[in-house]
Amino acid sequence: MLYIGEDWEAFIMLRSLKDLENFSLHDKDGEIGKIENFYINAYEWKVRYVVIDLETWQEGRRALLSTVALEKPIESEKAIPVSLTRDMLKSSPEIDVQKPITRQEEINLHNYYEWPFYWEGAGLAAYPLAQMASDVNEKLTAQEDQNDPHLHSFSDLVGYTLQARDGEIGKVDDFIVEDENWNVDYLVVETGGLLDNRKVLVSPSWVKDVQWVESRLLIDLARETIKNSPEYNDSIQMDDDYESKLDDYYKRNRP
Repeated sequence: MLYIGEDWEAFIMLRSLKDLENFSLHDKDGEIGKIENFYINAYEWKVRYVVIDLETWQEGRRALLSTVALEKPIESEKAIPVSLTRDMLKSSPEIDVQKPITRQEEINLHNYYEWPFYWEGAGLAAYPLAQMASDVNEKLTAQEDQNDPHLHSFSDLVGYTLQARDGEIGKVDDFIVEDENWNVDYLVVETGGLLDNRKVLVSPSWVKDVQWVESRLLIDLARETIKNSPEYNDSIQMDDDYESKLDDYYKRNRP
């Protein structure tokens, strides 16, 4: 795990999304739900939403929350505090998380919680959301008409084929993210066969294209470069030494 900052509250930790799926969300009164999935914008490689199961107090209900509502995870409790209330969740817009999330659904959600429209840039955060809604709606609807899904669920992305410059090299197994800004720092790739579950890390910045229909990521690296990179497993501590080793390897072997 990587820590950044001078005090504990400022530390940024690198975390596996598979590990975070074991966490629950808590408000000031206790647990409000368990994490079930994540939605990722694969054009900017950032986790934008979490899907939470509200089964314990709203049977059959799932809710979508922006990562801006999440505070830092508490490792010892496997919990993530949230800056909202049960009443807010209960009255929130219902979204079918089994279907692709549309921009209009995002607008409704962000208007309800008064979250900024991340897709319009940080500069718009200072404007009233109601004032912006009508202006951005036309633009976002045009994007929807292009059939270009901008958000993809973590559970769908796991298992995608990784295609190197010279052929297939493995499958996406997990994502490593920063728990402060929810950037995806690494893709965990399973390169081994049936008898070898070797895993390695690659940067999403090297992904040059995503073929959604074929469930394939095209990466600008050679197969051997990926195959021979430092091994990763769940017990490895993602600290400065490991990241330096990884960075040095790719600097030497990525033409």
